[in-house]
Amino acid sequence: MTNPEPQELEELKKQLAEANAALTKAQEKSEEHLDGWKRAKADYLNLKKESEKAQVEIAGYATGMVIFELLPIVDNFERAIDHLTDEQKKEEWVKGVLGIHQQLQQLLKDMGLERIPTDVPFNPEMHEAVGKEFHEGAAEGSIVKVVAPGYRMNGKLIRPAQIMVAAAEEPKSEESKIEQ
Repeated sequence: MTNPEPQELEELKKQLAEANAALTKAQEKSEEHLDGWKRAKADYLNLKKESEKAQVEIAGYATGMVIFELLPIVDNFERAIDHLTDEQKKEEWVKGVLGIHQQLQQLLKDMGLERIPTDVPFNPEMHEAVGKEFHEGAAEGSIVKVVAPGYRMNGKLIRPAQIMVAAAEEPKSEESKIEQ
């Protein structure tokens, strides 16, 4: 092997410098594309999570709407059961109806539906006062009667409990109102 001439050496150095510059430029471009791909992937994953969350919310909303529409039927079912006599409750067909009622209650519970408690102090966020009644010994404003039960589904109010609250004093008769 012979030593390269200075002119050849300069040409090789120039080519090496150009190759190094091209390599550096290609690496920078590669990193730029990689960063863009990482951002696009992160955006896609975020969009996917948001889409899944929206689908769950829509499904929950739809379920809530169906349950809301079922509540008057559930109320009427329970009113009918409340009017059964002890003798009627012994009949086989009534036992079947009561079994269906229990299945319905379990289904609604499994779907996240729960009754709003009414054995607690009045809370306007959960209870709707539809009237007042005087009850001896009851504190004014306390819940004395449930007109229609209220429900929450997965912690969200579906329907407030409609209740009667205790009045401070017994209402005066119509005659005493006329005299005043």
